[in-house]
Amino acid sequence: MFLLGDFNNPAHIKQEGYELVTQNWFDTYHLAAQKDTGFTVADAIDGWSENQSGLRIDYIFANQPVKTISSQVIFNDNNEPIISDHFGIVVEIAD
Repeated sequence: MFLLGDFNNPAHIKQEGYELVTQNWFDTYHLAAQKDTGFTVADAIDGWSENQSGLRIDYIFANQPVKTISSQVIFNDNNEPIISDHFGIVVEIAD
């Protein structure tokens, strides 16, 4: 089972929301053998007007440790169009 979305909690700052979720769920970014920066927000957006650097506030969590081959941010102008103020995430899970 997977839980995904915008959690509005930066991964690099210990915050109650992220800590609460990761008590029972596994962050696939950390499970991934290959990963990029993971930043799903590049700079200031609504609600994060003070932000001036990359944030990882969108996640894919798994309810058990799964073999995650890769985690990649998409729709961030690296050969794909930007379609939102948040970028997308795609993970590859092994069989």
